[in-house]
Amino acid sequence: MSNFSSNIKYASFYQRLLAHNIDLIPILGLFYLTTLLINSKFDIIIMGSIYIFYNISFELSSLKATPGKKWNKISIENDSSRSKVLNVILRNFLKPLSLILFFLGFVMMLFNSKRQGLHDYIAGTIVLFNK
Repeated sequence: MSNFSSNIKYASFYQRLLAHNIDLIPILGLFYLTTLLINSKFDIIIMGSIYIFYNISFELSSLKATPGKKWNKISIENDSSRSKVLNVILRNFLKPLSLILFFLGFVMMLFNSKRQGLHDYIAGTIVLFNK
């Protein structure tokens, strides 16, 4: 576990939801452009790939956040001894698990002190509010 000071502020469920919705704008735009170029019956796989690649790319950048997260002043941080790269990749590949479990993986954020979703908990990440 990382040794964070006691005055850290975890991002709220609503800050994270707003960031996600902001990020959907460029993600859906990329998906639309892709479907114009590629007529495929695998649209769900293409959409999922764009979503995961978008999130991983930005979260591993020097921003530590997607544009939506940056706008809402939140960032992804390590909360485990694993490498940041492994944590971010694992976190984003586990997001569908939080979704397919009837959103319970996301609802978890409302009921734990670090406001971690299932994907954050397993991957060893936390989402911080950067004042």
